[in-house]
Amino acid sequence: MNVLIDSNILIYFINGQLSAHAKQCFEDAILNNATYSSITRIEVIGWSGHTLESRQKTLAILDLMQEITLTEKVILKTIQLREQYRIKLPDAIIAASALCHDLQLMTHNSKDFKDMDIQLFDPFEE
Repeated sequence: MNVLIDSNILIYFINGQLSAHAKQCFEDAILNNATYSSITRIEVIGWSGHTLESRQKTLAILDLMQEITLTEKVILKTIQLREQYRIKLPDAIIAASALCHDLQLMTHNSKDFKDMDIQLFDPFEE
């Protein structure tokens, strides 16, 4: 199964905060056609903590993955998830993107996706 990378994993990678195991999982995911949601691009490119170097690194990493855009199917699923679980919009878009494309979600915020029928993978857990 392919993987959708959550924003927090990208930010940890950019800041050099992934453990050796988590970094290996992230790099393996990229080599195996990892994806990310449009909202992740907005969050990580628009992150206020960027230096010029980290912004360029972020753009280069995103270029290695496929973006899951906001299709009608993803939008409708996002609405359903927001109504059902009362979660924040970015989390709902990420969850809907994973669910609509049958992707495992790589995240370090499993609590944000609690009780959803979504396959989660936390690379910090060995």
